Amino acid sequence: MSRRESPKVILDFIAITLIAMTGLVLLFGGLGGLIGEDQASVNLSFFMLAMLGLALSLMLISGSVSLNADIGKSAFTQQITYVMASLTGFFILNIIVPPAVPYQLSLASSTRLVAVLISIPEELLFRGWATPFLAKRMGKLGGVLAAAGLFMLYHLFVLGTDLAGLLIVFGAGVIAGFALLKTSKLSIPMAAHLFNNLISVGI
Repeated sequence: MSRRESPKVILDFIAITLIAMTGLVLLFGGLGGLIGEDQASVNLSFFMLAMLGLALSLMLISGSVSLNADIGKSAFTQQITYVMASLTGFFILNIIVPPAVPYQLSLASSTRLVAVLISIPEELLFRGWATPFLAKRMGKLGGVLAAAGLFMLYHLFVLGTDLAGLLIVFGAGVIAGFALLKTSKLSIPMAAHLFNNLISVGI
C-alpha cells in the first residue's frame, strides 16, 4: 500500500449488526432508562451516540468505508481466527502488565452495560476512521502506532494516569490496528474489543 492509497475498512454483516444493536440500545434502552435514569447516564448515552455518528461521518467523508454484508464460510473462519488471536494478545498484555486499577468508566455513573457497549463507538472512531486515515499519511506502522496513541490518550478519561492500564490500552490498540489492516474487516477488532470488555467487567 502506498501512502496515497487509503486502506478500506469493510463493514460486514457482524459489524453492521453490532453498530445497529448498539445504536438501538442507546436510543431506546440508554435514553429510556436501561443504562440509568440519572442525568449523568443520559449524558453518557448521548456521548456514545454522538461518537457513533461522528465516527461513521468521518469514515464516509474520508472514503475509507466499504459495505459488504456477505459472509461466507472462509470469511467467517478468518474472522473468528483473528478475533481469537486478538483476544489472546489482550490476555497476554494483561498478564505482562497487570493494571493497578480495575476497569471502570469515570465519564459518568454507569452500568456494566455501558462499559461493554462503548467498545463499538470506540472501534468505529479509532480503528474505523483514525487507523486508515493515519496509515494513508504515515504508512501502516506509523498509522497503527499513532491511532493506538490517540486511543491511549482518550483512555486518560477512563483510567486516569494508571501507567500500566494505559500501556495495556496502547498495546491493545496496536493489536487491533494491525488486525484491521491485515483483514480490512472492522468486525474483527470490534468483536475482540467487545468480548474483552465483557470479560473485564465480569459479565
